[in-house]
Amino acid sequence: MKLIKLIPRDDHKIGSLWQLTLRVGWNKILEAGEILFADLAKDVPKPGFPVVYVDDKMVTIEKIEDLRKLPEAEDLCIVGYSKSMKLVYGQTFYNQTGVVGLTVDTAEKNKIDPKYAYGTDYESFNKFFSPYMDYTEILMYCPRKEKKQDEDHPEGMSEKQ
Repeated sequence: MKLIKLIPRDDHKIGSLWQLTLRVGWNKILEAGEILFADLAKDVPKPGFPVVYVDDKMVTIEKIEDLRKLPEAEDLCIVGYSKSMKLVYGQTFYNQTGVVGLTVDTAEKNKIDPKYAYGTDYESFNKFFSPYMDYTEILMYCPRKEKKQDEDHPEGMSEKQ
């Protein structure tokens, strides 16, 4: 994924637009959204996260499977706290455009460990977030697997049978 543009804001946030390798439709967006939601929901140190918006309207998601049931829309945004990056961010997928938005909360930037620091200039922002955005794009092509029964040991069968 390629960083197209940084959009500095005056509300302690920085926005950015990223170009996907290929345009994607709603089903691919939901694939990535489901996995991102699950990742963000694992450890939630801040109350109220993750949050899902569809066309700028908050949607209540009780369980991950509810994401798959969302009707097609212009965009899907997931906001949450990333334990691995130590920051709050929002990721917006725009349907049928090949563009993904990333908004990062910079209010706590000076309080984080320097190894997680990122700059607000194009080069350092790109170096810090590019691997994460590439990961996000790959998620679109890796469907979430349902828990399967062990094929080698069907229920009720032991290894010795």
